[in-house]
Amino acid sequence: MRGERDPRAEDRELFLDAVTSATDRLLVFYTGADPVKGTVRPPAVPVAELRDAARALLAARPADGAEVEGLEFRHALQPFDADNFDPDRFGTGVPFSFDPAAYAGAVAATGEPQRPEPFLDAPLAPAAAVEDVDLDALLRFCEHPVKAFLRQRLGFTVPDQDEELAEALTIAPDGLQKWDIGERMLGSALAGVPPEKFAAAEMRRGTLPPFALGAAVLDDVALTVADLARVAGPHLSEPGSTVDVAVDLGDGRRLVGSVPSVRTGGIVRASYSKLAPKHRMAAWVALLALGASGRAGASAVAIGRARFRGVLTSTLRVPDDPVEQLRRLADLRERGLSEPLPLFPSASALYVERGVAGDSAAQALEAARAEFGGAFGDGKDRSVRYALGESAFDDALGPPRGVEAEYSQAGTRFGALAARLWVPLVTHEEVR
Repeated sequence: MRGERDPRAEDRELFLDAVTSATDRLLVFYTGADPVKGTVRPPAVPVAELRDAARALLAARPADGAEVEGLEFRHALQPFDADNFDPDRFGTGVPFSFDPAAYAGAVAATGEPQRPEPFLDAPLAPAAAVEDVDLDALLRFCEHPVKAFLRQRLGFTVPDQDEELAEALTIAPDGLQKWDIGERMLGSALAGVPPEKFAAAEMRRGTLPPFALGAAVLDDVALTVADLARVAGPHLSEPGSTVDVAVDLGDGRRLVGSVPSVRTGGIVRASYSKLAPKHRMAAWVALLALGASGRAGASAVAIGRARFRGVLTSTLRVPDDPVEQLRRLADLRERGLSEPLPLFPSASALYVERGVAGDSAAQALEAARAEFGGAFGDGKDRSVRYALGESAFDDALGPPRGVEAEYSQAGTRFGALAARLWVPLVTHEEVR
């Protein structure tokens, strides 16, 4: 309808602007092959149309007919391809690339394959001692210890896989797009915005399928949002505030940072996401910081979707020794910044939950293994695979190392570390 956004027409308009802005020459680049599989990818429709029009125009001019063959050039798929360093490829006597790192890769590719070296031969030296431990850094470590090691100690992040750009009209949003819509709708509902006003704004945002298809997506999301808002509403009746904390951990260290979303009873956080271990761990660390700052009797409530249907609420209470618990977490983080620990976000949490619920060690370990190897398990996490390898779970079943043996009687390194991080949380949690 008139006034609604048309992303495909907008892309064509931007492309046309680029073409008409060219003066001496126009260079158009597109991804012509899958970077992993090497399979050929066709160009986007506007690019293909431009190429066909240019060929037809050049073919109609006999004097320039020879230029049709050189209209399109396919570069090597990878920067370390040997063709990039062939000086005769262009007939100019000059290679296409002068990258020394890529050249080293091209030379290595011609040799015999070798087994990759271990990520770390031995733990790194302890990080330089600092007086303050950042609350946000501690929280990120507890949520995902391996990723925190890569980011906070080595200073880099394992890149995600490139996603292909959608060239078709959106019929149904994917999981991430649907979560984004649900998160906005939940925030709008908790703020008291009428549903019809949010729906009108969302339809004009350009992220939904057109007409009845978009309305069906909103209706589906609205059912879950209504349940979440019904549960979270009573906890969010008053505005939240941010509390600054500075906790003395001993040994000259302090935990410093800020705890957001604090209300009279404690911390309340609601999300359209499924209630995952990382949400519970984030609430737990924030609650410990709040309790160590003198908020006795405070609690933390994390609200999210259940795995299949309904709403889950995790209620955490402050332990009797919040400062000691924070000190232990800070010590665990120091160990985790020296080497990537086999502490997995989901599998470690499930292992402890099943053990506390009464399962045997073998049953809990089997459940953790299944969680690790699931379609969305920790075994598919790119940071875990990069730092710990394909056999991360099996490698973690060896005996504990050093002080890790004090954490648990599980007999495995995986179990000892999981108990150290998750037992205090699970024993102070009620899930409904």
